[in-house]
Amino acid sequence: MEFEYAANGISGLETSLSLSLNLIRSKTLDWPELIAKMSTNPAHILNLPKGTLETGADADITVIDPLREWTVDVQAFRSRGKNSPFHGRQMQGKAILTIVGGEIKYDGR
Repeated sequence: MEFEYAANGISGLETSLSLSLNLIRSKTLDWPELIAKMSTNPAHILNLPKGTLETGADADITVIDPLREWTVDVQAFRSRGKNSPFHGRQMQGKAILTIVGGEIKYDGR
């Protein structure tokens, strides 16, 4: 559609992991740096006791398959936002299991 009628912004959450894994492949980041940037650091900024696997911490875990290939389909996004410049793009790496507070919230295995 014409630019002036298009919704503002893009949906980035559902592609952020796969895109970030490219930084590991290019050796711009390593796994500990990526994990910090996507979990530990945001929790710290928001002053939340999250982003750690220490004893007594909530069992919030995301299992990643760094080799899983998938194609971005904005209609399959779980978020309501459907704008993405990556629609139709082949990606590598995907979260396949999400556990929050010890309960499975997403199982894409």
